[in-house]
Amino acid sequence: MKATEGRFEGFSKQTMDFLWDLRFNNRKDWFEEHRQVYQDSLLTPFRLLGQELTEFVTGLDPRHEFKNHVSRIYKDARYSREKVPYNDHLWQSPRPILLDKDQWKERPMYYFELHPEYWGFGMGYFSASKPTMDALRARIDQHPGQFEKARKAFEGQGSMELCGDLYKRPKAEKPPEVAQWYNRKDIYFSARRPIGEILFSRDFLAEIYRGFEAIKPVYDFLWSLHE
Repeated sequence: MKATEGRFEGFSKQTMDFLWDLRFNNRKDWFEEHRQVYQDSLLTPFRLLGQELTEFVTGLDPRHEFKNHVSRIYKDARYSREKVPYNDHLWQSPRPILLDKDQWKERPMYYFELHPEYWGFGMGYFSASKPTMDALRARIDQHPGQFEKARKAFEGQGSMELCGDLYKRPKAEKPPEVAQWYNRKDIYFSARRPIGEILFSRDFLAEIYRGFEAIKPVYDFLWSLHE
């Protein structure tokens, strides 16, 4: 791990070696033998990055107070078909501090993720419910001007893709540029990048910050569903 006085200075090749090794040695005994490598090469720089992402997101959205959340390396067997004890990837997100501890799942958030094959960033819902998506469709119908501003911001940013499962049968007949939002079961915006040298310095932060800022009108539009 490379750090200067607690400042994020990039990941390392050891970070990626650990993730690949974990994928092929996903056992408790192996992990315990390499716990210090996990702490030094992955978890510590990941948290340092999270501090900077949280500070940046707070600047974008001063209406809310944020606390960064890092996903667990331990896999929850209740929600996984793969009977292995550890995740071979991590993600993190600056979460708004809300009264209900589970409410964050129903609010748009920025995020960063790191996998053996790629790194990525984006914005959207962790788990949008049907009422939330119904509210999105109502907002599109009732406030077309607001939606058009968000849609144009998305189409102009050129970094993230619109993602989320689609209904097999459309909810309504809409123009293609509207239907791709309207007919989704959930919604998020994602950018994925291959692992490369840029990840081993601070340089990739600039792309994340540009992406977060460019998608901000969409973030604001989604937050309007909850205000």
